[in-house]
Amino acid sequence: MIHVCSLARLYKTVDETKAQHIVTLLRLTDRVTRPAHIVAENHLVLAVDDIVDAEEGATVPAQDHVLRLIDFAQRWDRSAPMVVHCFAGISRSTAAAFTAACALNPRRDEADIARAIRAASPTASPNKRIVAIADEVLKRDGRMIAGKDDAVVAGHIESPRFPNAIWPLGQAGSTRPPRRAGLDAGRRCSYFVLFRIFAQTRRKRVPANGRAASSPKKGGGEREGGRCKT
Repeated sequence: MIHVCSLARLYKTVDETKAQHIVTLLRLTDRVTRPAHIVAENHLVLAVDDIVDAEEGATVPAQDHVLRLIDFAQRWDRSAPMVVHCFAGISRSTAAAFTAACALNPRRDEADIARAIRAASPTASPNKRIVAIADEVLKRDGRMIAGKDDAVVAGHIESPRFPNAIWPLGQAGSTRPPRRAGLDAGRRCSYFVLFRIFAQTRRKRVPANGRAASSPKKGGGEREGGRCKT
């Protein structure tokens, strides 16, 4: 099973799913400490920002990043789950999970995988550049791009039925649609809601002088969805 989550949910997700493999997509990689039971070769760290075009002070996803991701996914023995995370669990991580699922399921329709991701999390918005590079590397002739565009509506959608913080893509190699089973309902929580609450909490912190904190310097924070997160 492949599970996707935010940085804030990483350690709890790894613990609850008993995962043995982790994919990290963050430029500021010092934010992540590898869990003690995860061996170094089972933790892929891709230092990238969530952008689609080159920007000064930021790291745009490149073919080398995607090739390393695909190689890592194909070397995964699937005896235990894999957790894929970025900062918010919305863009880089869902694109990486989409890429891994397509690499491991060459006969499965790309649009079906994209729709499964969207059904599991209405907030999922895979990074377009990662998907486009993966489509070329995997020789999908534009089907990954078309599948993503068909399944993903631009922007974040708030749904009365919140998505799971941790969503399974289904056992790699399976031709059956992925199941939403996994953690019991009482332990499910929307990573979008967690991220929104986290952001609101940050905004409530006002310095003693009553002035809002200054914006982070260019290149000093994490680029997620075109915005800088520190």
